[in-house]
Amino acid sequence: MSRTLLDSYIRAPPLQLLQLKPSFQRPPVMASISWPILLLLVSGKLYTTSGTIGGHGNLTATFECLPDQASALLRLKQSFSFEYATTTLPSWEDGTDCCRWEGVDCDAATGHVNALNLSKRNLYSYGIDQALFNLTSIQLLDLSMNDFGGSQLPAVGFERLSLLTHLDLSSSGVSGQRYLNSSTSHRLSYQVMQTSC
Repeated sequence: MSRTLLDSYIRAPPLQLLQLKPSFQRPPVMASISWPILLLLVSGKLYTTSGTIGGHGNLTATFECLPDQASALLRLKQSFSFEYATTTLPSWEDGTDCCRWEGVDCDAATGHVNALNLSKRNLYSYGIDQALFNLTSIQLLDLSMNDFGGSQLPAVGFERLSLLTHLDLSSSGVSGQRYLNSSTSHRLSYQVMQTSC
């Protein structure tokens, strides 16, 4: 308190003491926050995630991975042997947001998986599990440099991936490109199907 203000308190008669007001004013509480934004923040649905193919940690309002998407990915994980793998996909755990899992990207608006990149992980499987074809919003699929044991591409399934534009199965021990029908192959803007292991 400054000396002159202190002097005025001391010299003022009791009635004037009651009339002195503090020099600051209390700001209005939450006057500028709208209720819908407050409800979004409280509900926990607003957070950061990649949300785009090859995401770079952009700030976006997103929704968590859908349960059917997580289930399909977990079934795919069960089809792999990790004996010689460079990863065991530790982030792929039931009950967690699959949009944050290793190699997975999602559409921020819907929570659908739109990219799966498991390249160069030395995963082994006896074939591509049918669970993969439940990821019907996938646009990028890279399973290159894994080992699918010389198996054939599934005869059915790729036709369900109607948004797929990038497919890389190079050095994965998969054969049977004929199973990619003409409508699927025509849609792909990037396709690598070398089958050498």
